[in-house]
Amino acid sequence: MDSERVRTEFLDDIYFSLEWLDISPDEGPGSVQEFSELFSQKLRKPKYVELVEKIEQLGATFNCQCSRSQIASRSPDNLYDGHCKNLSLPFRPGMSKRFSMNASPGLSWDKEIPFPMIQKRNGDPSFHIASISDDHDFEVDLIVRGEDLKASSEFQNQLNHALFDPAYNTYSIHHPVLVDKKGKKISKSTLSNPWVKANSDKRKLFGILGEILGLRTSVPTHLEGFLDYFDGKKISESKRQINFE
Repeated sequence: MDSERVRTEFLDDIYFSLEWLDISPDEGPGSVQEFSELFSQKLRKPKYVELVEKIEQLGATFNCQCSRSQIASRSPDNLYDGHCKNLSLPFRPGMSKRFSMNASPGLSWDKEIPFPMIQKRNGDPSFHIASISDDHDFEVDLIVRGEDLKASSEFQNQLNHALFDPAYNTYSIHHPVLVDKKGKKISKSTLSNPWVKANSDKRKLFGILGEILGLRTSVPTHLEGFLDYFDGKKISESKRQINFE
């Protein structure tokens, strides 16, 4: 649903990386064209809109007129301060819709993403809504994400419980993020091709993964070799920075 940032080269880069790692997806789109025609989230927008409306019916939203620059002017860390929460603003185009509730007991996502958006200012449902809708409909029960998305995973699980089944959970593994020599995260929007080509020998990546999993000797030279040693807890708890520079 992040239509403003979608680029064909970003999608190409995902398939490039999968091929570099010798990963063949079990299901889903096999090409950029197939993704665009059959799997793009824009095709599922009506389902996402239904979820936004369901959250509104639960009385768990408020309308927000704040822009990013306004939030930044009030909050040095760019965290939304709840400015519009108690203003009871009537909705009008150009406003966002935000989740009004705090984190459930035992969770702390609201410290990192207070009052998350469920509908963006352009009218599109947010990343959180698209994620939980897709996970539920496609029966996803395991998610692997970067450690920078731990709070998002917590929030989405809370929404899952409220909107679907209180017993429904997705197990999330949060891995260390890949960074460049300046410590900046490498992502699809920064394109992995340059560093993949510069580090075409995969042994460095596998060596780091071996360290994370506690393998001191006989580190596998192919991804399949790691299956017997896979440990989601070790990966999630790892403080190892993955730097390819």
